Amino acid sequence: ACHGRVAADSDKVKMALPEVKIGIFPGAGGTQRVPRLTDQQQALQMLTSGQTLSPQKAKSMGLIHEIAEPTKLVETAKAMIKNGLKPVAPWDEKGFKLPGGPVYSVAGANLWPPAIAILRRETYGNYPAAAAILKCVYEGLLVPFDTGLRIEQRYFTEIMQTREAAAMIRSLFVSLQELNKGARRPAGVPETKFKKIGVLGAGFMGAGIAYVTAKA
Repeated sequence: ACHGRVAADSDKVKMALPEVKIGIFPGAGGTQRVPRLTDQQQALQMLTSGQTLSPQKAKSMGLIHEIAEPTKLVETAKAMIKNGLKPVAPWDEKGFKLPGGPVYSVAGANLWPPAIAILRRETYGNYPAAAAILKCVYEGLLVPFDTGLRIEQRYFTEIMQTREAAAMIRSLFVSLQELNKGARRPAGVPETKFKKIGVLGAGFMGAGIAYVTAKA
């Protein structure tokens, strides 16, 4: 929602709108801002998957303006302001055009029918939040930004009342945080740190386990 966005150039910096992973979706304008900053295809992929972006990827998509050394974030932000950063959102400027073109265009006709089909294939209709994201973006891009926010609010209210959202928030957020803090750890068992771990199997699952273990 900022007029100017600067990210630190670090492998530790990751950007995402991960709400869909716990059964909801960005309900504070995320479904309206992202597709007005980058093309609709990339916006849909980011919103419906909750994918994580590096600063470089986010900049290439137009989601941030600058990448700076971690120690020069404030300095870079001040320079942006000094160099004429506009205190207005792009969509509030006269003559604003959607990146990639409007919904009712050749590009839109090539994007939306497959997007709906792909989402159905990937989710089998079991993730109402992902379907709601498509509705928010599609309907929101047909109207002014402020009206799009009201559309988003309506769908967000509906999704928050679904059983899927309640179950996913409980299992994948609340309960997971408790587990990460050792909520179910047996009393009296000392903490163990592993220095070497072997993974048997080089298939898709084995490779995934090895990767996650190496990154831990």
